[in-house]
Amino acid sequence: MPINKSALTRYKLIDECLATMRYDKITVEYFQKYILEKSGISVSIRQLKNDLGEMRNNAEFLAPIHYDRKFGYQYSDADYRLTGIKLSNADYEKINEAVAMLKQFSGLKISDDVNKILARINAAKENDVDEILIFDQSNEYNGSQYLEMLFQVIKRKQCVDFIYSKYNQKTDIPLKARTVSPLAIKEYLKRWYLVADEKGELKIFALDRIINLEVNPKATYHQPKGFSAKEYFKYAFGITVHNDKNPSKILLRVKPPCMEYMQNFPWHSTQKIEKISKNEMTVSFQLHESHELVKEILGWGLSIEVLEPATLKERILKELKEALGNYN
Repeated sequence: MPINKSALTRYKLIDECLATMRYDKITVEYFQKYILEKSGISVSIRQLKNDLGEMRNNAEFLAPIHYDRKFGYQYSDADYRLTGIKLSNADYEKINEAVAMLKQFSGLKISDDVNKILARINAAKENDVDEILIFDQSNEYNGSQYLEMLFQVIKRKQCVDFIYSKYNQKTDIPLKARTVSPLAIKEYLKRWYLVADEKGELKIFALDRIINLEVNPKATYHQPKGFSAKEYFKYAFGITVHNDKNPSKILLRVKPPCMEYMQNFPWHSTQKIEKISKNEMTVSFQLHESHELVKEILGWGLSIEVLEPATLKERILKELKEALGNYN
């Protein structure tokens, strides 16, 4: 049975009491008073005796607690501390999975198993992490319920079935059922996307457009030889990929405030500062032109001017003219 956070809080205070009150005669009543003063938690004598037994016998703790009539409860090993939470190999595997996903996105919903482990870890902390780290993300993102399942099927190399509704899907066209081999999950601007092989073709699916995702154990999983998610997105800005074309050299003239921002938070791994002065800099990238890149440039207004290539300059100019038309 998993140990709950309340029990771990009591264990921690019992350990603290045994470690710091070495020269007092520590009785069960002493523990009771100590826990009440430190945490405001009222604990029965019976519960405390059960806690002491659990700390002694649970394989996660094996606390060397013994009782002496003269000195009360003491640690037989003076160096023992309940300083960490001992985890099983299965616990570590679940944590590693969660961390791998959390590195991509901080607002991820995680499984009940991982939540139980984190509750045990949090019980050993002095502060509530939620009050220290504040993430600008809602946990109610559509499609996030599929993340853990997709993470597992990619590890196990299994196919999945789902119905997919494109953003520009016409109402008179029926939705298409798909069977794909999931390869990777990518986050961009707080939204999640699935990279998958469908009949030998690499495609990207927005998770919030997926309906009725299910594992298909009968379908044959296919992963393109030498596939690497990092290589696949190497020259992409956002989630639009044009690997059938060579990347273009994107050259931008950048002024404050974007200048300082881009220096501290590079847009892409290929970013290179070609020239820089007090009031402007010239920056180059090796990228495929994309809708996401155009949106980012337009979002900075007067701070950015496209120098090369001509196709991107024309695309930006077209967008600006059409936007201006909305105000005529």
